[in-house]
Amino acid sequence: MGFDSPNCRYSDEELKTKLIMKLLIPIKNDGLANLRADDIAKYMDLSKATMYKYFESKDDVIEHFVNFFIKLFDVSPALDKTSGSYQERYHVVFKKMLMVANYGSEVFRRDLRALYPELMERLHAAWLARNVALHDFYEQGMKDGVFVRANVELLIMQDELCFAKLGDASALIARNLTCKQAMLDYYEMRVHQLFAPESRPNVIHDEATLAMLNVLSQKLTSMMM
Repeated sequence: MGFDSPNCRYSDEELKTKLIMKLLIPIKNDGLANLRADDIAKYMDLSKATMYKYFESKDDVIEHFVNFFIKLFDVSPALDKTSGSYQERYHVVFKKMLMVANYGSEVFRRDLRALYPELMERLHAAWLARNVALHDFYEQGMKDGVFVRANVELLIMQDELCFAKLGDASALIARNLTCKQAMLDYYEMRVHQLFAPESRPNVIHDEATLAMLNVLSQKLTSMMM
């Protein structure tokens, strides 16, 4: 069913999320300051009239966009020991931090701060809450002897900085790196840095990990085009 279908449920949050996701790359690249309602409709592959059946206004679109982004900060599944092994839960952390670092550009944050300060405060609060959750996750892993004892804040900072570079085409080209290889190498480096030797998973031969990294590298590559 197309988004313009008369049978479409305009209040369906899943459909709205799919439409919002079409704005990720344009907003990452160009920010919000010059984003018009006509542009939003074009990115969503909708007529302007149909777009307004899903969203009340441009401001409503931006609020939905920020709400989607806030969900990317949610690493709470990693705190639930019943949800899987530390490696499986670290996959959640790795994916979420990578997506936030690459969709959350400086121009987006700058425009959000200037044009929608209340939404920026909510986004910042989500970032702080994410870091508290990450701190608890790493500390628990260290307490359980799965992770090597290290400065948690530096672990988080390292990922934020390196993940941003993994999605930077010019940075990769300057270092003769492909996105896929850089992703695999960085994950392997983090596993050796984070996991204690006796708890360290076999990255190279783990099909689930390789599949995850392949999907993530494809997403990042598409964002660079």
